[in-house]
Amino acid sequence: MSLKPYTATTRSLLAGGSALIMGAATVAISSPAIAQDTTASPASSETAVIDCEVRQLPVPAGYEWTVTVSVDPTGTYIGGRAYPAEATAPVSAIMWHDDGITVIDTPGEEPWLNSINAHGDAVGTVTKDGQAVPIAYVDGEVISMKLYGEGYAMDINDAGEVVGYRHDGSGAVPIYWEYPEAEPQVLALPEGHSFGMGRGIDEDGTIVGHVFPHAGGGDVAYLWKSANDDGDILDIDHVEGTMDSFAFDISNGWIVGSAHIFGDDGTLEHQGLRWRSETGEYEILAHSNVSHINANGWTVGNTPTHAILQTDDGVFDLPGLAQPDEIGSTVTGISGRSVVGFALTSTEADGLTHGVEWRCE
Repeated sequence: MSLKPYTATTRSLLAGGSALIMGAATVAISSPAIAQDTTASPASSETAVIDCEVRQLPVPAGYEWTVTVSVDPTGTYIGGRAYPAEATAPVSAIMWHDDGITVIDTPGEEPWLNSINAHGDAVGTVTKDGQAVPIAYVDGEVISMKLYGEGYAMDINDAGEVVGYRHDGSGAVPIYWEYPEAEPQVLALPEGHSFGMGRGIDEDGTIVGHVFPHAGGGDVAYLWKSANDDGDILDIDHVEGTMDSFAFDISNGWIVGSAHIFGDDGTLEHQGLRWRSETGEYEILAHSNVSHINANGWTVGNTPTHAILQTDDGVFDLPGLAQPDEIGSTVTGISGRSVVGFALTSTEADGLTHGVEWRCE
């Protein structure tokens, strides 16, 4: 179907589902709850032509409903979670590929496949003995990644490099693994900053995330050109009025993130941002709640009720499975022309959540 530009809405049917998935993918980020300005219009809605078709992903035998968590850069592999009908039964990690489904037997509980590369290798997190433990799924086998203490594997590139973070006694520390079985390496932190998170890694090894000081102050979006680089702050002109900034994802030199900026009237505004890694140049996006980016610079995110796609032509609603078809969907990843997420089959009380894929042209 052809998408129409995004318009503001106030309903929040998927508030619980959005928190479930996005909270897992961004665990331990302490952003304040800020009212979002979601009334932005597309830059050229009269000429924009974006066609996206939504399809429900199949459910593995023995399970009742699913959600997606990640997608590889080609849109070939989709990672997710499958939920059995019995609420007390364990959740399973799953991967869709060529219309088939693999149920992945992971150690521990609460598995999350946070990222998948073009080879179908994935990294994520499980909970063991009450602590988050990073795992990898490589060549069909689950690997417990090396880490001292609690931690998270957040992204993997096609070369097998992985980034994430570790929690020590007082905060998070950004971590890099050269490959899933490698020893963890702590990324450099700027002077005055003791903590940070690695969130995304590009195919050339460029890493993004954010760092935060040990003596108070807000988070700062950060970029490492490689695992051995000292790194640089992803600067923005509003630095004097910026409370904090974050970099969430990187693809083909495009970086997506956000910042909380005090306006001239003292109001704290949540702004979506897009940078170029080569130059550090940035732009403020029309929509504030963005989370992932693809090699074309397209970003995806969520409103309180549904998923959106943002291109250079504007911000567009992604259709759901229920009626009205804009309601009840949440996005969790984007590849070249494929967006993944989950959606309600009905807005009634008996509606189930299912993993979905949008194919956009």
